[in-house]
Amino acid sequence: MEIAKRQIAAGAIGVCVATVAEAELMATAGIPGLLLTSPVADPLKMARMVQTGAMVVVDHPQQVAWYNESGRCSRPQAGRAGRPDVGDHRTGARSPEDATEIAEAVDQAANLELRGIQAYSVLGSHAGGLEERKRVSERPFGSPGGRSGSCCAAGCRPRSSPEASTGTWEIDTLVRI
Repeated sequence: MEIAKRQIAAGAIGVCVATVAEAELMATAGIPGLLLTSPVADPLKMARMVQTGAMVVVDHPQQVAWYNESGRCSRPQAGRAGRPDVGDHRTGARSPEDATEIAEAVDQAANLELRGIQAYSVLGSHAGGLEERKRVSERPFGSPGGRSGSCCAAGCRPRSSPEASTGTWEIDTLVRI
């Protein structure tokens, strides 16, 4: 928690967390701008996330519906971010069409707000040198046909760019969608 406080004091606009419990702990400590980077598919955990005020990621329309219902009951207009599969095949929308469908669902949900596209690539963070990390990291965002490009072409306008990861911060912070 001390590191998160130092990051915020140094100008960070938020802190990423990996679990619901971490989000709850950080929220209780007053850490602003939380983002849960892993999609959740449990309505009970989703309701807990809404209570933290943290942004979350979704990679399936059903998650959008569950978060929308949780937001209706708990905290309207909680921010949400879409998540494309950036080539690691761990989580995320599997195609530009799926990403567009998810972004449109979030955009149309009464209790949700499309705040951005969140993309983290394990491969990008751990690829060889800077040029290889850059190639892998920019892949999902570098072309109009990429997942975020498809969302923008469909009229969904996220408010923020992809978040940076530790291994690719010097690349990710320059990407604009």
